[in-house]
Parts: sequence; C-alpha cells; structure tokens
Amino acid sequence: FADFRHLDPEKEILYLVNCGAHTPWFATRTDDVESNLDKVSLDKQA
Repeated sequence: FADFRHLDPEKEILYLVNCGAHTPWFATRTDDVESNLDKVSLDKQA
C-alpha cells in the first residue's frame, strides 16, 4: 500500500510513499539532508 506523492516526468520518477511518510526532501527540495531535516517536525497522531 502506498500513497502517490509526486511525479517527476523529467527524471521519470514516481514517488510512492507510505501514508504519513513524507520524504524530508520536500521540506527544502535540496540534496542537503541536514537542511531538510531542520525543517521537519514530528507530531502526535490520533
């Protein structure tokens, strides 16, 4: 089971992720992992 998140036709990549598992890359859209993770926060789920 996966959720559709993003389609990049130029790179021919289809991003399918588990529900709630947004990739940190989308936080800043850079390849700098530390920069991306600085913008990510985890919240409690019901």
